Order: sequence, then C-alpha cells, then structure tokens
Amino acid sequence: MIGRNFPSATVQSAEAVYEGKRRSILMARIRTDSTDAVVDLAQRLCIAFQQRFVGIEVGGRYIRIYGDDTE
Repeated sequence: MIGRNFPSATVQSAEAVYEGKRRSILMARIRTDSTDAVVDLAQRLCIAFQQRFVGIEVGGRYIRIYGDDTE
C-alpha cells in the first residue's frame, strides 16, 4: 500500500509503550510534499489494521488520524 503511493518510504517493525504497555508497531518514514496523501494513507491503514487511530508526525508535530475522521 505504501510503496504504490510513495516513491520513497521505509517501513520498520518496532516496539512502543502505549497506555503503559509495550506494543508491537509498524513505523513508516515517508518522503513527500503531500500531507493530504499521508493523511489518506493513515485513514486507510486504520481500516486495514482495524485500529482506532494511526499517529503521524508532520513537521515535528504528532497528530492522531482516525479512519472515519470524525473523532
């Protein structure tokens, strides 16, 4: 999904602490000028992985993106 939409991206398996517990995560670094394309991808990832939200960082600012973009 990422490789089809962005010519330059890295995806890594990682661990993070969320709500006091260690969790397996996927971390993607994407080089693009299109914030809208990253938000669209985040929404699609929410649906594909059945997650409540996907966190993205743009310009050093963390943002939660929800699959339905209504929360």
